[in-house]
Amino acid sequence: MSQTRLLLVRRYYLACALTPLEAVLAPVVVLYYVDFLDKSFATYTAFLSLILVMNLVLEVPLGMLSDRIGRAAALLVGNAVSIAALAATLFVSASWQLFAIAVALSFGQSLTSGNLQSIAFEVFSRAGVRDQFGRFLARNASITILASAAAALVGGFLADLSLALPMLADIALAAVRLGIGIVVFVLLWGAASGAERSSAVPLRPDRLGALAQIVDVVAVVRLPSFWAAACAGAICFAVLRASLNFYQPFLASRDWSGSEIGILFSVAIVASALLSRLLVQDGKEVTAQSTVCVLIAALVVSGLCFALADVAIGFFLVAFALHQMTRITVPSFATGAEQASMPEGYPHRTTAASLSMALRSVVAVVAISVSGQLAAHMDHALTLAALNIVGALLCGAVLLMFWRSQRPKGVKS
Repeated sequence: MSQTRLLLVRRYYLACALTPLEAVLAPVVVLYYVDFLDKSFATYTAFLSLILVMNLVLEVPLGMLSDRIGRAAALLVGNAVSIAALAATLFVSASWQLFAIAVALSFGQSLTSGNLQSIAFEVFSRAGVRDQFGRFLARNASITILASAAAALVGGFLADLSLALPMLADIALAAVRLGIGIVVFVLLWGAASGAERSSAVPLRPDRLGALAQIVDVVAVVRLPSFWAAACAGAICFAVLRASLNFYQPFLASRDWSGSEIGILFSVAIVASALLSRLLVQDGKEVTAQSTVCVLIAALVVSGLCFALADVAIGFFLVAFALHQMTRITVPSFATGAEQASMPEGYPHRTTAASLSMALRSVVAVVAISVSGQLAAHMDHALTLAALNIVGALLCGAVLLMFWRSQRPKGVKS
């Protein structure tokens, strides 16, 4: 049974990799909201910030709900809500409608996040291959990025025809993913959702319900391996998400068309995905410490390259490719380290993962807000450079705190 479920999880991850979310729209996402929907850049950043703030509010409650009602069911419902919200953007006329969609998107994302990783890690553990989980995620992410490169190439050309077409294509891909999820978790998984609920949900009458659940989760979150990996994932997500707001304006200011931006995204993504796949072939389990070190190196080099982007476009390409490599490896390694820090069969796995996602939302809101203020006083390239260098410094602080936590008590530095 464990080997059958392992095969199903691997196949579903592959299907997800080949249907990446919002990848067709990615090279022109800012143009879609600003030009096609005719909203100001300030409204667009407020839309993004609202999503992240609502993620912060909803992540933990919906993570707790997922652990109680069944992770597979929450995953599918969350995907359905996200698809409906994306489709609604095509009909937006007023800003308040866009903000209402932001709340719906946040609900869908928060209900979905952490569930697939929690399901997969338990299956890997029961199959006796939990040490392969982090690298499996990274290898799968490299496939996702390759598919995203193809999608970005298509998206760039579609955008030259109409900025609505990339969004329509993304909605279609998301619907395909949802359909595959229904086949896997409803039709093929059999009694897995019921088994998961009975084994993973702490609905015992002698416990204090949600309060006891939170206490149990806090004990796990305090583990150095968990919080260090969570911080690395949060810093990585924040830097990359804030940077996404400046790639396209930087290139557009140099008269790059939508198709040219799509080609650039595709080439850089393919190169970084192939190199990343080579870097994750080692079968050893990835630790929180190594994850932070990889992120520091990537952010320092990216920051220096962005600082030189006005000198030659090649520096921008190198930095962008490094960002894609980081997007593949670091979140996967961080998720693997977080999951590995929890005991096998841990009933609150999705709740703990939701806390990590909530941290990402907090850091991302700060990064987007601060970078927006910086962009008012400096050009896009320097703003990108500042984001990366500050991210590297924060990672350095995390690494120092991790080392101190590992030092035996009573030993002074």
